[in-house]
Amino acid sequence: MRFGKEFMTLLGAVAIAGLGLFAAPATAQADPMGSAPQGIKVQDNSYFDAPDPMGPSKITNKMTYDKVEGSKSRLPMDGVQLTHYDKHNEGGAIWSSQKSFNLRKDQTFTMWIYVSGDVNVGDPGEGMAFVLQNNKNNNQFSGTGESLGVWGVDPESKDGGSDALAKTAIPNSWALEFDTEMNDVDPSTKWPAGLITPNWDLNASQPSAFDLGKGAGYGNLNGGTPTQTIKGEHISSGYPDLSTNYEAKTYSGQKGSLLTIGDYFYYKQNQYGLISDTDAHFLADQSWHHVTLKYTAPKDGGTVGQMYYLYDDRDPVTGAKKSSNSNASVDIDLGRLGAAGSDSNVYWGLTGSTGDASTDRESSGTEDSIAVFEHIPGQVNGSATAKMIDETNDDKEVNPNGTSGGSINGNDKVRLEYNVKFDSGAGDWESIMAQLHVPRGLAIKSGTVTYKDGSQKNVDLTDISQNSADQTLSTSINNLNATNESATVTLNCKAENKNYSAPATTSNFVGNGTMASASINKFSIKQQAAVLDLDQDKININQGSDINISGKVSEADGSALTNSKVKIIASLTNSSGTELAQPSFYLSDKNPATGFSFALTAADLAAIGAKSGEYKLVVTATDGKGNMTGAETVTIVIGTVDFGSSSGDLNYDATISGAGQLVSRSDPNWSFNINDTVTSGTKWKLCAEATPLTMQPATGANTPETNDTGTPLDGRLVYSDKTGIHPLTADAQTPITDHVSDGSNTPVNIASDWDDNSGILLQLDGGAVQGNYKGTVTWILSNAE
Repeated sequence: MRFGKEFMTLLGAVAIAGLGLFAAPATAQADPMGSAPQGIKVQDNSYFDAPDPMGPSKITNKMTYDKVEGSKSRLPMDGVQLTHYDKHNEGGAIWSSQKSFNLRKDQTFTMWIYVSGDVNVGDPGEGMAFVLQNNKNNNQFSGTGESLGVWGVDPESKDGGSDALAKTAIPNSWALEFDTEMNDVDPSTKWPAGLITPNWDLNASQPSAFDLGKGAGYGNLNGGTPTQTIKGEHISSGYPDLSTNYEAKTYSGQKGSLLTIGDYFYYKQNQYGLISDTDAHFLADQSWHHVTLKYTAPKDGGTVGQMYYLYDDRDPVTGAKKSSNSNASVDIDLGRLGAAGSDSNVYWGLTGSTGDASTDRESSGTEDSIAVFEHIPGQVNGSATAKMIDETNDDKEVNPNGTSGGSINGNDKVRLEYNVKFDSGAGDWESIMAQLHVPRGLAIKSGTVTYKDGSQKNVDLTDISQNSADQTLSTSINNLNATNESATVTLNCKAENKNYSAPATTSNFVGNGTMASASINKFSIKQQAAVLDLDQDKININQGSDINISGKVSEADGSALTNSKVKIIASLTNSSGTELAQPSFYLSDKNPATGFSFALTAADLAAIGAKSGEYKLVVTATDGKGNMTGAETVTIVIGTVDFGSSSGDLNYDATISGAGQLVSRSDPNWSFNINDTVTSGTKWKLCAEATPLTMQPATGANTPETNDTGTPLDGRLVYSDKTGIHPLTADAQTPITDHVSDGSNTPVNIASDWDDNSGILLQLDGGAVQGNYKGTVTWILSNAE
């Protein structure tokens, strides 16, 4: 009996395993937002609307915002999650709160999508859709399952047809679906009829027949005939409320008791602009995919536009553009959306759904459907470009086409230029943050942001973050608009002296409503056998001073050099590129390679005619072993102080009162710049003289006729400062400013601190007579030492 008991226990274990109670449970998905590419912030933006409940069936809107805090690798952003993995029969939607998509204007929309479940358990479902709609009845969601919230909803009825189904879709709409569930359940083949009753039990199986239809691929516009068999996960488009998009079929089934037996409708769907792939999960592969939609508006008053859509055209890890054959183009008839008249604006949004948990379907039918927006219609349009310049190699752009894999030498000086631009829009592009991903192998020395209006700021380099692929730093960008439309971020770098291949890196400029991306293309660094390092990048001297250069020469492998065999070659050129001198010399034990120095003396500079201005000194070296170093460039500024730009004449307007008065300048922002390129600590001063003001011939309609031309004004120009009022005369120099240069080479506006009561003013005495007067101010600029 004991043996028999153990045998029965074994049988029980076998039976339990056969019921599946020991099967592995579905594994939870990793958080998709953890790997989401850069996007924009969405939550709390009045541009969007998330109606709840949704549509005629009052379905609960399960859309949620997935917030991403700022980090070293990403700026703050939000994901829009329409459905959730392991949640059946969910629906979610987000819409523009206003009609923000103008069908009479070219538009571009870009986003990242994640539509995937646990592919190890079963096919995910159902998918999501980008939708344009002009619905006046607030019908913003149709139903769950294969409808994806936008297509018609199968009523599981013995009554109906294509017209009835189309009426359940979002009216006046066009949809682009990303369908992750192959809805190809044909009741006539899956459930063959029994001898007495049908086996198709509509209570146990959600309708799933849309993909039994046909598709028309790229080049077959909406008027074409669908001929392609839909084979799996796919992207396609069409008009959800158009009855000819559907084909009604019937088959014997029952819904409820035996009394409900009869011929029930099921529906196939015709799909246009079809994109599919032999990969079973080319959508639902637990990865992010980029989507670009480019809409071209009708021309010459027509009513048919065209939507071109491109899938998987950017790398989700680097953000860089990549080639893609997944694209299609379809017509959009404005009349189908009720937008062919004077109002061509429509709503746009995303819908998504999951399916049921029916045992008749071999899938979980759920997934995370998430979108991360990059650019949304109706907001500002911005763009960005990036390039890498090898300053050591004649300012040559490195790998501009992104295909040649250009190279630079170790120790080369390179310049990274990121240009971000406001292209169009009614308002400003606001709250822009630049997150720059800089290739490794480049040591960043300094950085600036320069705007179109000429203003500039330095980039803070104290918080550079490094990882295995790039160096990351962030900086804010002022609002851009039609007036001040662009900003250029310049990073001055030096290449490390090592053999290195740098992959492409993509930087992002993220602001309200849109973001722009730009990539530095891949390149390589070639290590140099001999290395030259100068101690100076830029030298400022005053005219009449020497240029002193110092540095060292070494071998990359650390081997010793013979000083007397090391040759230094220098070339000095002016701003026009004309070479003024090319001195060369060998080093010695007194001037060793480990720390050599040389000078271009004031006499040398005078002999070659080097006057004030900017010059380039290019230095190379040979090591006596057949190796030449890379070139090192030093910017030489021979400084001076000179007159720069000004606002023009000083003008004063006054009403004669018969009493003394002090008159302010007509232009309160009058400016006068002194170009200061001398070294820090250099002193200079500015003085002024002025001739008496004399009456001129009448020139205006309100100027009284007079024969007193040449009559002196009872008054004078004066200089007013905190020490008092100082008359300007023709025979004495009145001090205006004493200045100590800060060495920044920045023009000095001597009127920057003048106000209505200071600076050069007009002083009138009681005998002043109305008229047009003129005088001359002479400025005297001199060394203050």
